[in-house]
Amino acid sequence: MAAIQRANEEREVSQRLHAGAVEQSWFEREGFPLSGNVEVKTPTIIATPDGSRPVEPETLTCEGLSARLIPDTPHHRWVLEHRLGFALEPGGEWRSGVPGLHRWAWPESPAYVQDVECGSGGVFSFPKIPDGRYFFMAGLNSPSYDSASRVDFVLKPVVVSGGRRRPQLIVVMEYGAVSRPSKK
Repeated sequence: MAAIQRANEEREVSQRLHAGAVEQSWFEREGFPLSGNVEVKTPTIIATPDGSRPVEPETLTCEGLSARLIPDTPHHRWVLEHRLGFALEPGGEWRSGVPGLHRWAWPESPAYVQDVECGSGGVFSFPKIPDGRYFFMAGLNSPSYDSASRVDFVLKPVVVSGGRRRPQLIVVMEYGAVSRPSKK
């Protein structure tokens, strides 16, 4: 019994640490075009070193930056949590202030993710996406009150369904989703 349990545990660890058949077969399934847009609403009050101050609310988009769909598999969850430091919250995560970064390279083979550039107003279009559970990741143009040249990132779990007749994927996050400053 102990040998079977150990073999199962080793298989589970292997699935998390190494991309395998699940990731490889994901995009071999039938896929259809998927379009949509992403918007993140900024807060009306921000923290400052000496308290807080009101700011005009803004809508951040991924215009000119990348949007990515990452299949929700045990391995990709491990990469997002342990290699990239995301919390994988059900409501999503907004990571603010990545200095000088305009594209965030996937740390492994890009064959297992779909990556596109966002157009005007944060519109994106993926050419061939199978139905399933994904993590949507996108770079965001920083709010005007952030004077440094930085890029924010958003990560949100999404479900793509509907085959040929799928609706647009609208990713909207309000302030209140998990928001963390980037590790410097």
